[in-house]
Parts: sequence; structure tokens; C-alpha cells
Amino acid sequence: PTGPSVAKVITLGKAKDLWLASIKASTLVKTYTIKKLAIEGFTRFMGEDREMPSIDRPDLASWFQSLRDQGLATPTIVNKASYMRGFFDWCANAGYFPAGNNPAQGQVKYGTREKRQRRKLGFKAFSIEQVQEIFAAQAFAKVTYHARWASLIGLYTGARASEVGQLLVADI
Repeated sequence: PTGPSVAKVITLGKAKDLWLASIKASTLVKTYTIKKLAIEGFTRFMGEDREMPSIDRPDLASWFQSLRDQGLATPTIVNKASYMRGFFDWCANAGYFPAGNNPAQGQVKYGTREKRQRRKLGFKAFSIEQVQEIFAAQAFAKVTYHARWASLIGLYTGARASEVGQLLVADI
């Protein structure tokens, strides 16, 4: 028996290029850059010449595991999984991948321990006393040059550390 059919068999490299072209006009530059990095990383891992219909769940699982092995945090991998779901949905809608079989779906989840830790730490605002202590002249002088700027951006925008860390020079 044959598997689900596709309208046209193309390579992962070609699908990557077509997808990026399709999202470029409607995606913020920063978001586009992040999505591009994710799909390029996956393409490097799998190989440009891999045919789209041959990619399966174990391939994505291996890539996600390689990201963990590189030390990427779960939230970062969850984001990359989201971009990959979008990529495979687009490929299915375009007829390059079997519909209803998104191999990125459900691949990355927070473990029970990680969920508990995130709930425990949460994202709580600093008190006025804590902000004064962090930005006191003696304490602030000990912070590296780049971290000072990141701290100031966080202070004046309310952005989280992870959000400030993702900023590009063009964003500033």
C-alpha cells in the first residue's frame, strides 16, 4: 500500500525557500528572521536534498533532541516547534506534504518538573526597593557594559530579560 499522496514532490531546500518567500511580506522583520533561522537549522540538520514526503516524526524528534543537546532551553525549542508546525501546515496546503500528518505537532512539551518550576518562579514585578537596589550606583557599576544597556531597556520598557536578549540592533 502506498502512503498519502502529494501534488508535487520537492526537496526540503526548495520548500524552505518557497515558504520563506510566502511569509516574508506579511511577517515582521524580527519574526521573519527568527522563523528563517529555525527552518534553516532544520534544513541543515536534514539536508537540502531530502524529499518533503519522506520527512517523518522521528526526523523532527531527532532535530529537537539535537537542540536540547546543544543546550537550548525548552521555551526556545517550543518556539521552534511552533514555527515548524506552521512550515509543515503550509507545505500540506501547498500540496508538498501529506495533509493531516504534521510531524512537528505535539513534539515538544514542558515536563511536569519544568511546569512546576515555571509556576514557582513565575514572572513577578520587582518592588520599588528591589529596583532601587539593582540600579544603585555601587551595584550597577559591577554590571557589564552590555548588561547595563539590557537592564536599562528592561527598566524603561518593562520587557522581560528573554525579550531584551532577542532584540536586534535594528529594533533599537
